[in-house]
Amino acid sequence: MTAIADKLSTLAKGLGACAALSLASIAWSQDADANREFGPGERNTRLARPPEPKMPEEIDGLAVDEHLGATIPPDITFTDADGNKVKIGEYFKGEKPVILAMVYYDCPIVCDVLMMKQTECFSRMDLQIGDDYRVLWFSFDPNEGPELAKSKAAFYYGNYAQSPSPLMLKKLEQNWKLHTSDAVSAAALAKALGFKYRQLDSGEYSHPVATYVVSPTGKITRYIHGFELNPTDVKLSLLAASEGTIEKSIGDRLMAFCYMLDPKTGRYTVQVFRLMQVAGLLSVAVVGTGIGLLILREKIRGRSRDEIRRAAAAALEGKSVSPPTGLAS
Repeated sequence: MTAIADKLSTLAKGLGACAALSLASIAWSQDADANREFGPGERNTRLARPPEPKMPEEIDGLAVDEHLGATIPPDITFTDADGNKVKIGEYFKGEKPVILAMVYYDCPIVCDVLMMKQTECFSRMDLQIGDDYRVLWFSFDPNEGPELAKSKAAFYYGNYAQSPSPLMLKKLEQNWKLHTSDAVSAAALAKALGFKYRQLDSGEYSHPVATYVVSPTGKITRYIHGFELNPTDVKLSLLAASEGTIEKSIGDRLMAFCYMLDPKTGRYTVQVFRLMQVAGLLSVAVVGTGIGLLILREKIRGRSRDEIRRAAAAALEGKSVSPPTGLAS
């Protein structure tokens, strides 16, 4: 048995040495391939990398250029769903923050998806359109008119609030505004936002998908790219952009303290250290309150005992005294 074990041990060592030599040989071969020059007609198949995928021509160069902190020019003129001319600066007089989007209402897929995703997000937030913020949509297709904007508005109002009351409907009409534009005004707003679009041969438009959060004075404070709109994320963005126009509850203040915008992901994330700070403060408050109640209880008990002693002493002396506090029938 000992002889067999010795042979197995020797075989294992030999296999280990072979494996090590094989790995070293592969590494040397790759190193040699990497360092040697290849002649005409030769190519290094080991180190070849697939070419980078090329962006389709339709969307090439249409990424959003973020202009955080920039102010939207107030004199750009649009037409609202009622056919009224309005300057965009009318919405930025310090009253409410704004959720803004550039779309076109006859878009076959993308814009309808974005508008529906925004509507779903609005309906899930505890902030209210009209009370806390505005929604502004702008069509960049100069061929679209107020009638189309009005029909789209009615559709999305109905999705936001099933069978809205006349009061609710009036509030939405005043604070969730859909607009159309001419080519000049659309280009001016797109430039201010860093939004790019291009008309295709089919007559449709190629464009990015973005939601913009704007302060009550017209300053761009947040870009949300794509279709995913988290209600908590959007609410925190509005609170941050509000410049004090949204009254924050204690819960809102704690949430704003514990969440911070992650510049890498573009999302609000929980800050563990701040969460621990809040938990620590709450613990101190609870313990302090408990200790305070215990001290108060002992003081009340001590006072009651003193009053009982005085009453007993007075009774022994034959004096009439009022009953101790808390003992009267």
